[in-house]
Amino acid sequence: MAGIDVDLVLPRGYVPMPLHGLDRAAAAATALAASLQPADATALRAEIDQRADLLAALAASGVRYCGMGMHMADGEPIVTWLTVWVLETGTPAENPRAMLLALAEGDPEAASGADVELVTIDGKPMMFRERITDLPVPEVPGHHDADETAPVYQLRATVPSDDGAALAAVELSTAFVSHGPDFRRLVVDIARSVTFTSTGDSTAALNIPTRLKL
Repeated sequence: MAGIDVDLVLPRGYVPMPLHGLDRAAAAATALAASLQPADATALRAEIDQRADLLAALAASGVRYCGMGMHMADGEPIVTWLTVWVLETGTPAENPRAMLLALAEGDPEAASGADVELVTIDGKPMMFRERITDLPVPEVPGHHDADETAPVYQLRATVPSDDGAALAAVELSTAFVSHGPDFRRLVVDIARSVTFTSTGDSTAALNIPTRLKL
């Protein structure tokens, strides 16, 4: 099956996380722990291992991009995370909008309070899912109780290719829940910029310019 390249445009300020060569990246980060106090070094190594495991799991699930963004709101730093999944169905769909509708109807999150909406923007069908959910807090020794959770705001845009043979999902997440809706326009603009190109071989890539086209 031919691979699918996905091009999209991100706003400035997002730092990509490594999804490949994780052992090398983790070793370089762990080396920084040598200059810390023992307790801090242990906590840092534990966090690095968890981040590496998470990124490896994301890459295995079809994520092609994961980035962290830093923003300012009311004089306070706000951290957001962007992830981009690409799913190649391998079978063109006569009606990509109907395919999105089927996904929306089968989304278990819609039944649990998430807002799911199908829209057409710039002549392209898209699906947006917005929710606040409780997710596990990463386990860092001495920093929080086991099994602790925290609320997280998430907004996902799903965009099909024109022939319905591929889907791209762009998801923004932030623990700064009250500021989550402030990033709706950002996610919409990223979704508007998504384009698909067949590579003609089995190697797929994600090409990301860094400045958002408005």
